[in-house]
Amino acid sequence: MSGGGAYSYWMSAYSGLFFYDDALYYNTSAEIRKISLDGQGDSLVYKPDEDVLAKGYLYGIRRKGHQIEYVIKQNPNQAAGEILSTELYEIIEPDDIALNKTSLILEEGSSEALTYSLTPDGVETEVEWKSGNTAVATVDANGKVTAVAPGSTTVTVTTSNGKSASCEVTVTKKETSPDPTPDPGPMPTLDPIPTFETVDLSCVGCSVEEWTVLYGTNKIRMIKGLQPLSVTDKMQKAADVRVQELQNLFAHTRPNGSSCFTALTEAGASYDAAGENIAAGYSDAAAVLDGWWNSEGHRENMLETSFNHLAVGHGYKENDASLLHNYWVQMFIGSCTPTSISIEEENPHTYLLEQGEDIDDLGLVLKVGCKHGTSYMPVISEMCSAYDESKLNEEQIVTVTYGGKTAAFRVTVTEKETPPDPDPTPDPDPTPDPDPTPDPDPTPDPTPTPDPDPTPDPDPTPDPTPTPDPDPTPDPTPTPDPTPTQELPFKDVASGDWYYEYVSYVYQHDLMKGLNTETFGPAQTLVRAQFAIILHRLNGEPAVAYTAKFPDVGEGVWYTDAILWANSIEVVTGYSDTGLFGPADKITREQMAVMMYRYARYKGYDISKKADFSEFADASGVSSFAEDAMQWAVGMKIITGKDNGTRLDPQGNASRAECATIIMRFNEAYEK
Repeated sequence: MSGGGAYSYWMSAYSGLFFYDDALYYNTSAEIRKISLDGQGDSLVYKPDEDVLAKGYLYGIRRKGHQIEYVIKQNPNQAAGEILSTELYEIIEPDDIALNKTSLILEEGSSEALTYSLTPDGVETEVEWKSGNTAVATVDANGKVTAVAPGSTTVTVTTSNGKSASCEVTVTKKETSPDPTPDPGPMPTLDPIPTFETVDLSCVGCSVEEWTVLYGTNKIRMIKGLQPLSVTDKMQKAADVRVQELQNLFAHTRPNGSSCFTALTEAGASYDAAGENIAAGYSDAAAVLDGWWNSEGHRENMLETSFNHLAVGHGYKENDASLLHNYWVQMFIGSCTPTSISIEEENPHTYLLEQGEDIDDLGLVLKVGCKHGTSYMPVISEMCSAYDESKLNEEQIVTVTYGGKTAAFRVTVTEKETPPDPDPTPDPDPTPDPDPTPDPDPTPDPTPTPDPDPTPDPDPTPDPTPTPDPDPTPDPTPTPDPTPTQELPFKDVASGDWYYEYVSYVYQHDLMKGLNTETFGPAQTLVRAQFAIILHRLNGEPAVAYTAKFPDVGEGVWYTDAILWANSIEVVTGYSDTGLFGPADKITREQMAVMMYRYARYKGYDISKKADFSEFADASGVSSFAEDAMQWAVGMKIITGKDNGTRLDPQGNASRAECATIIMRFNEAYEK
């Protein structure tokens, strides 16, 4: 039999009904049955042997210490009759319950049974199974979990005395073998993809490459008749975490064994449905989109109608034994309906487009409100109406539609400038005049008579042996020409770019490398781990012994030595409120200034030269901990300001080009 809860009373009811431990029972002369309160029938609790029934009427049950007592009376009337006999049964209530698994990943449509164990051994109890979201996974009375749809939920088992255990269940989309029928065809053409380098992405904190993948995914979805997706800052944090984890464990399971979707939960991103695509080895956004498109499971996530949001993560692992280097993740969630949309712009104005340019080239950002918070997406031409490229020099109001909501912006199309004519094609060589009739042979000049051999002069008196000049002062050894400038291999760094000299400097001095052999990524933001590596290289990459200084800096990771070295010389200290370092966090301009300032102090350089930075419009945005460092950086002209020297942008994410600039200026300031 099963044990009950903690009871302190017993009641028998008139007409054979009675309550016991908040449950309703009824008795006959032959048995006691428990009535289900949910209308699903009753169940047998106790049926005495014949010799017991021969003694009288089965009256009720009651608690006596750790035992249950079944009471037999002579008269069925509750007020009469004396107890003829009783039977006692031991009650053993469980102290704890545990499941065989705390996390479970199932493919859509599959099942797996969970089992439980009780403490102490041998105890028996009734249990109840429950799923937190039956739209994701169900569980039956025997603990069998069945995956319904992609997402996450919690399955809980609870004993009759309130002990419980849980299992986190993640349902992934069912992977199927590629089906050539029907053929999805090639990925829709995205060329040319806008550069987005002038787009302010600080609202989300993603990189240009990550934004480009979001843009490409949305173009594909809209070409296929689906709604585009937007990204929240919480989702972006989850994607940043996942792409760092993929560099150590390329799987949908996280290094701690939990589901990939727990990264969303930890970042505070709620969801009803979720999906994840991962990839490695693709050098840029266009390549990874093409790879995902040509894989059915990944393509299904890209085209899933229940998803409304997408965050993209991209990371580069320099010392990658697998030689994959580039790691990518797409994290999708749903479902929601937008409550508001607007164009994200500080100063609304009329945008200019040249004939032949696309709305996509404006780099506009749409701000979306929904139950998941505020999110952002690129404005693309497929979302826009009331735009006519043929209307020149006339202001147009373009409407953006998303999720039944509309927003608008103004644009004017200007005539495309005609480029100058190329060098004109030279006239063909003129037909040469025919050779003129030659003159008749002229009379030749007579052969001159040679002079007779001249009479030689008598031998002249020889000059005395000249006194030799003293050894002349030798020419100084010429200074050899400096090592010729090494040509940069990067297609995205041209000789006319403002950052060309700085990128060339850090590349030649092996302080910064490219994202791949052809891409430097000047506009891509830098993370804290990458900047620690640059300082480590600047100092000759000294060896360091591993210590568990930061919970999020594990042993043997590509950035571990650099971060621990930087911490050992007090260049980095981590976040004071959490104790974490945040290797995947994008580094701000003021954080970079602080690290450079501390590094100069560690090297024994003169850091006394400082300047007042209050002239900058956003000087008040400098954090108190960074004030000394920013004064030094401005005084040494390591940081000169953005927008013609009017803004420090202390909280802005530092780009790779800005990092290269600061490193070169630092070295030149101290004549390294």
